[in-house]
Parts: sequence; C-alpha cells; structure tokens
Amino acid sequence: MSEQHNPWLIDNIIINVKSMAKELRFRIEPGAYNNIEVRADHEPYGKDIMLGRFDDWRSAEIYLNGYLQGKLEIKAAAITRRAKKEKP
Repeated sequence: MSEQHNPWLIDNIIINVKSMAKELRFRIEPGAYNNIEVRADHEPYGKDIMLGRFDDWRSAEIYLNGYLQGKLEIKAAAITRRAKKEKP
C-alpha cells in the first residue's frame, strides 16, 4: 500500500519546509533549545542573517509560506505597474 502525501504528518511538514527553504535560497539550521532557525546568505540580507527562530516545524512552514506569498504579490504588483506605464 503506497502512502499518500498528508500535509499534517510531521515528516511531510519537514520535507515541505526544507524544499521551500531551498527554493527561496534559505538555510534551515538547528538552534539552541531545539529551535529551528531560518538563515539567509544572499542579497538583500547580507551574510549569515537569521530571519526567524521557531519552536516547531509548522511555524517555520507558515513563515515560509507567508514569505513566498509576499514575494509573489510584490512581483504581481510590479508587473501591473509596468503594464500601466506602457499604456498610451
């Protein structure tokens, strides 16, 4: 019997967080007291900047989902702004 993807299982949440972090070019590292740290090494952040410290994987997943959504909304606003400028 093959196991289906269940977004509520902790293993799937961890896999999802790690894949989103890789897509966004962030690093997931263990922190003190079993915290999960999200770090960045690229522009516009600088070198080894901690973006968030979370107590559980679900909180890290929610943070990365929000970051990704904000990034997509900024991109959509830029496209809309560019389209308005090009209109005569």
